[in-house]
Amino acid sequence: NVQHLVSGVQGELAPGFTTSEVTSLMFPGGSVTGCPKTVTLAAIDELEESPRGSWTGSIGHIHRGHGIADWNILIRTLEAHSGPEKWYATVQAGGGIVIGSSPAEEVEEARWKAAAVTESAWGFRTGFSNNDLPEREVEIYPVPEYGGIIDHLSPGLIFENGDSGSIVNYPCDKTEGCTLLIDNLDSFTRNIAEVMSSLGSNVVIADGRKFNKGSVSNTVDELLFNTSPDRIILGPGPSRPESYPITMEIARRSVSGNLMLAGKHIPVLGLCLGHQALGLADGWKLVESPKGPVHGTPSVIVSDGTGIFAGLPKKSIMMRYNSLILLPMDSDLIPNSWDHTGELLMGMTHRTLPIDGVQFHPESVGSPSGRDLLCEFLMRKPVICNHQIEEQVRRP
Repeated sequence: NVQHLVSGVQGELAPGFTTSEVTSLMFPGGSVTGCPKTVTLAAIDELEESPRGSWTGSIGHIHRGHGIADWNILIRTLEAHSGPEKWYATVQAGGGIVIGSSPAEEVEEARWKAAAVTESAWGFRTGFSNNDLPEREVEIYPVPEYGGIIDHLSPGLIFENGDSGSIVNYPCDKTEGCTLLIDNLDSFTRNIAEVMSSLGSNVVIADGRKFNKGSVSNTVDELLFNTSPDRIILGPGPSRPESYPITMEIARRSVSGNLMLAGKHIPVLGLCLGHQALGLADGWKLVESPKGPVHGTPSVIVSDGTGIFAGLPKKSIMMRYNSLILLPMDSDLIPNSWDHTGELLMGMTHRTLPIDGVQFHPESVGSPSGRDLLCEFLMRKPVICNHQIEEQVRRP
């Protein structure tokens, strides 16, 4: 049962880019590398014993006169080379790996795919005997109709009409009043930026890992000075928050009441890994989820209506991608949402500061109320911290 997707994409070349450059930036495709692409490409380079060659690359053509191009991705490939006396060929095949994959079954599937290529080319099935690989009928099955939660996904795609904000990568010209989005190598970073932009906010995306030769603290100082944000989103990402020094520094300043700009504390929203960073910075523990990892799973989130959950239904569907979970401790961060069992923490808010964190992806199409949640965060305003008020009162 194989379904193949064909997508039509339209756009205009930005100044300074050529067709060849844009084409090269699209490959390799995320479906044959995995996400986040930067991390998985590094893993592929380390683990695979030889270059992939044409396999998982692309063959296509460009109609220069009409501004049209057609490209594919080579997923089951026979690459032939002529030697001095005979031809040599390499057959390559593979498959996508997800959390629920069985290693043995994945290898078996790859052998099936490769065998189909060798049989069509040479009349035999590499790696199989006739007993190993019985004949099977090939049919095309329609995509099934889903019910239940899936019926409620489409509202998340509906954007209101209005002026969209800009999206730029840091370093950039100063963009006062922007949303500073800290990118922790997550494939959904751009999606978050797009939603915030559609809500009217200018967005500046900055790398959560890089810092200058001086210190992480100096880098954050420069970042805040150069972007002058009205709010900060600590984005999701792979691994643990400690792998992202910029994210952790902002989280530490935030929960300690020292994330200041123009005398006021900047509102902060942590998404997934960013949420975990806030908890770690406030002394909470981060452990493997006792219920195991989830990946692209719509989940029922139960909130108490505080923080950015104000105005949302008590129960809402949100898309989750996580294997780690925070264990609350006695601090100024207060749990305010859980999974449907009431056992896994899904969100928190600060007692006095505009700080929120959620263990799900509100920007996802699988989070119908996620856009409303981001709207609530967008309405958060910088505040004067209590210790600053006390200092001002003491001044003559």
